Amino acid sequence: MRYLRGGSGSWIGGGILPDRQHRAYTPQAAIDAKGAIYVIYANRALGNLTRVFFTQNKEPKDWTKWTDSIDISSSTGLSFAYPQIACDNAGNVYVVWMDTREGNIEVYFRKRVKNKWSAIINLSNSPGPSEDPTVAVNKETGDIYVAWEEGQKIYFREFKDGHWLDAVNLTSYSSSSAHPHLYVDQGGSIHLVFTDNRTGAWNIFYRCRLGKPLRQPSPPVNLTLSTSLDEATSTKNNLLNWEANEDNTGLDIQNYRIYRQEEGVNSWQLIATVDGATFSYQDQGLPTNVKYRYAVSAIDKWDQESGLSEAVAEDRIFAPLSPSVETFVNRVLFYREKIIKFSWQHNPLNDPLNLSHYNIYRKKASAGDSAFKLVSTVEAGTFSYTDRGLSFDQKYAYAVTVVDTDGNESPRSLTAKED
Repeated sequence: MRYLRGGSGSWIGGGILPDRQHRAYTPQAAIDAKGAIYVIYANRALGNLTRVFFTQNKEPKDWTKWTDSIDISSSTGLSFAYPQIACDNAGNVYVVWMDTREGNIEVYFRKRVKNKWSAIINLSNSPGPSEDPTVAVNKETGDIYVAWEEGQKIYFREFKDGHWLDAVNLTSYSSSSAHPHLYVDQGGSIHLVFTDNRTGAWNIFYRCRLGKPLRQPSPPVNLTLSTSLDEATSTKNNLLNWEANEDNTGLDIQNYRIYRQEEGVNSWQLIATVDGATFSYQDQGLPTNVKYRYAVSAIDKWDQESGLSEAVAEDRIFAPLSPSVETFVNRVLFYREKIIKFSWQHNPLNDPLNLSHYNIYRKKASAGDSAFKLVSTVEAGTFSYTDRGLSFDQKYAYAVTVVDTDGNESPRSLTAKED
């Protein structure tokens, strides 16, 4: 065994691994997340029949740290059993090999979890020979995958949720397949290569079963919030809209989760989940005396959740409601005065606020909104304004805003015009 420090520089090692019988063949190795290396090989010291031996080194650059080799299979009854090994990030080890202990050539499996070896099990249980086993493991979840050749077909079996699933024929459409090799990537996708003559010549074929992608989804973008009053119930509704994030192309977003936060509270509450083709949500029947913030996350088909989108909050202050005008003429002898009474209503959406006053704006009815001018201010408990001495030759329009004690001014109300 030799070791190249850091992937560059000089090779170290080059000595013999600790096998005192000196009849070692077909070595295979696996390395865990901490860099520990695990090696298996065929030992043929007894009657030229393979026994599967195992050794390990938790610090490969230190040649003295190799453990004594141990027999993990006993005799396989075969000259060459072609053992294969895989490991997960926790240092658990998974080994397969060919074996005739039950008469037929079968694929056998053994694992070492938390430094304890399990019993040996027959994975193939086939009527004919099962050969060329390969093993791979999801390094994060510990799910195990084994493939082998049986009757010139490639069979696949997996260990998931605590038990082995039934074997599956992956090349039933082919007349002859052989020499499978499995690999599992960081996202849990399973990759299989094998040789096959379905085209009339022997070629290398590839199959894949996708797992989780190697990246997390990104949160949706352009989240907006619109608040409206439900006058029938004296509650408010918050309408959210958002857009899909282009960074999620290819991730198959299945759902969006909507989170809400009350003003003054630090934690987010999950309030709803919608499907991945929906880009809006209405939060209904809310009390008017509480302010809310919202954020949305994206969920992909592997149940991976993005971070939260940028949060949006309700408007700080809302426009007064139901503006209206009434026109009067005050006649005293030969004097006529045009008077307009402009009225409005308190907006319950402002219930959480301390209000200071209302600003009254006026313009000629025919002018654009940019022509509105501030004409008066009334205290917060007042809901009308009387405008006097107006020209009989002109029609007028009015709007009102409300200002809180922090100086925040609402948008203008709807416009009320003279008939």
